[in-house]
Amino acid sequence: MKWGFGIEPGLDHHTCIVDLLGRRGMLDEALAIILKMIVLPDSRIWGALLSASRVYGNRRFGEYAAERLLELEPHNAGYYTLLSNIKASVGRWNEVEELRRVMNEKDLKKKPGWSCIEIKGVIHGFVSGDISHTDSEQVYEALGRLSRAIQEFG
Repeated sequence: MKWGFGIEPGLDHHTCIVDLLGRRGMLDEALAIILKMIVLPDSRIWGALLSASRVYGNRRFGEYAAERLLELEPHNAGYYTLLSNIKASVGRWNEVEELRRVMNEKDLKKKPGWSCIEIKGVIHGFVSGDISHTDSEQVYEALGRLSRAIQEFG
């Protein structure tokens, strides 16, 4: 980019490369890109590495990325939860308990995930485990059918 087109790569460019390398499972290369950057990495780039670490089960990279995220955004409950889940997956329960204690001290609560879909021009929002939607029974029946179909083919 720089020599061929005279474009100085920015943080967005680096984040895309880290994401692409991570999706390919090339975590060492992704981390090398981050560590060689001139600009300071932000939460988006560490999030890309964390996501890839979770997909490929690389606890070491996941912990490192999650710790960098907590340095950048110490009040983001989601990052504490992600790091806690990584540590729980390998049975490091004392560290899980410590992270949960810190979350309680800081009064951090993870907001439930939600999704939305537009059907015939109407946007429908769903929160995990929510049954308040007027068609929630049909939605959960459809999810059950999809889940069973996936298990049959998986």
